Amino acid sequence: MEQDIREKRAMFIDRCMELNQEFHTHPPSVKLKMSQIYNSHFTGSQLWDFASDKFKQLCNSWNVNICIMFDLPKATHSWMVEEIAGGRHAKQMIMSRYVNYISQLANNKRVGEIPVQTCQS
Repeated sequence: MEQDIREKRAMFIDRCMELNQEFHTHPPSVKLKMSQIYNSHFTGSQLWDFASDKFKQLCNSWNVNICIMFDLPKATHSWMVEEIAGGRHAKQMIMSRYVNYISQLANNKRVGEIPVQTCQS
């Protein structure tokens, strides 16, 4: 899963650069909305190790991008970045998806069912 996080982080950073270059003249709120729509899918994140260094690096990359969009110093504390951005942080989005994933598994009506295959001769 660390390789998956590494790849998703690289794609995230690449897309951030594209969006920030394309919309550099727009207000930060527009850039934030574009990033949330086009760059926060993080497919497969429900299976990641949230305590890993790679996950922390991804979250830090999110903070750096917010700092770039809002023209803040890169050393701005993460809690301030979240407050200034006014949106959910990447960690919050990913964790809420994890909770939804677990909830769907728990509510699955077919838990424990084994499909029966019949052989026709």
